[in-house]
Amino acid sequence: MIAKQEIFQLLQAAPGGLTSVEIAAGLGVSSHRVGGRLSKLAAYGEIEKLKNLLPSDKTKWRLISNRK
Repeated sequence: MIAKQEIFQLLQAAPGGLTSVEIAAGLGVSSHRVGGRLSKLAAYGEIEKLKNLLPSDKTKWRLISNRK
């Protein structure tokens, strides 16, 4: 299982957010392994999915700013 602390560390270093592919690369795992974990963390209110400005933009994830 991918530890949420590892994801938080990556996202903390990237305030503009990261794609699931970038997060997977930072963790050294395949991108399909992180998608479900990111969705769960978002459902728990720990991270958020950023809205795409353009249809061609990749979805990015970031820490919620009020997270302790």
